[in-house]
Amino acid sequence: MAKKYLKTAFAAVFLFTLLSCAKESKEAKKPVYLSIEDMFVTTNYSLEGTSHMQITTVWLEVNGKSIGAFEMPATPPVILNEGSNKIRLYEGITMNGIDASRAIYDRLDYIEFDTTYVPSGREVADTMVLHKGQRTTNYASFSKIEILETFDNAGLSFEKTSTSDTSIIKSNNPSDWFSNPQDPTENNGKCGVLYTNSKADYAEVATVNSYDLPSANLNVYLEMNYRSNIPMIVGVIAETSTGTIEQKATLGINPKEDWNKIYVNLVTETSSYFDGTKYKIFISAEHQSGLDTGYVYLDNLKLVY
Repeated sequence: MAKKYLKTAFAAVFLFTLLSCAKESKEAKKPVYLSIEDMFVTTNYSLEGTSHMQITTVWLEVNGKSIGAFEMPATPPVILNEGSNKIRLYEGITMNGIDASRAIYDRLDYIEFDTTYVPSGREVADTMVLHKGQRTTNYASFSKIEILETFDNAGLSFEKTSTSDTSIIKSNNPSDWFSNPQDPTENNGKCGVLYTNSKADYAEVATVNSYDLPSANLNVYLEMNYRSNIPMIVGVIAETSTGTIEQKATLGINPKEDWNKIYVNLVTETSSYFDGTKYKIFISAEHQSGLDTGYVYLDNLKLVY
């Protein structure tokens, strides 16, 4: 009988110890909220163009473990070790302006840093706010950047095509110009504008220069800032090695009242040819009934691949 009671007492003590350890373990694994308000990119303006980015999603890793993708601004719950932790952030964009097509922007460096977590001891979950330096990156060293047009310099690198009723011009009105909200000190200068009306109802411009772009299903992005009251189309004019010219539309873009940033992936078009093709970029817009004047404002156009 004594042995039976001894076994029962031992089991009770073991169970109590196990539950206590489990409770302590749970308390040690209380989630911490990471506050990621915005993400920034630094650039050499003369070589890489504007630093303005529209990072809409962040992919998060903590201590080598993938946590998931989160819409910006993000406050994901994570489990941190008491003491040192390694955080990695991948910047995500809305591809082609389509909310359902979010992807890691593979032309930017991911962000990685070590941070120390000291539990506050409060009942509520702790929040760790990432400072700007922990949310700032740059173009990856392997990225190639072709600045198509900033409208800051003399002349224009876009010209009207033979089918266009109107040309692109520079706006001299400062209230029209794009200003980088992430860096108001950035010298963006002027912007370009296409106007349409009932007598000049089709506008189409293309780059003066042609560009050698990679094929084989490699991503080629057209970055640009724009605002408009009419839809526009963006695409490529391919010059094949046999001397033929083919024009392909990539994306239709809806009007936006305020300045917006878009990333147009040209991979489908640039992967259609394997014979040393060069490409021009074109932008077109048609006048819409009910409008006296249609407009498309453009700035900071660049190819990144």
